[in-house]
Amino acid sequence: MSWDPIDVNVLDFYEQNQELFLEENCPLRFYLGFADGIPIVTCEASYDKDTVGFYNICTRQEFRKRGYASHILKCAL
Repeated sequence: MSWDPIDVNVLDFYEQNQELFLEENCPLRFYLGFADGIPIVTCEASYDKDTVGFYNICTRQEFRKRGYASHILKCAL
């Protein structure tokens, strides 16, 4: 996460809704990209009939400027 300090309200939101996020018909999808076994990039996508919204795209600082965020967005499409 890129918050410093971490926002506990955000953590609570995900914990309270984790079962909803795992349902097959949930319009949200969460993506996590790895390099050499290290989680380095994240993306949330919200899908509906006509559009896709991307949120919270985040790349670990030491892996930025290498195209990882662009790649995860292409995968989410």
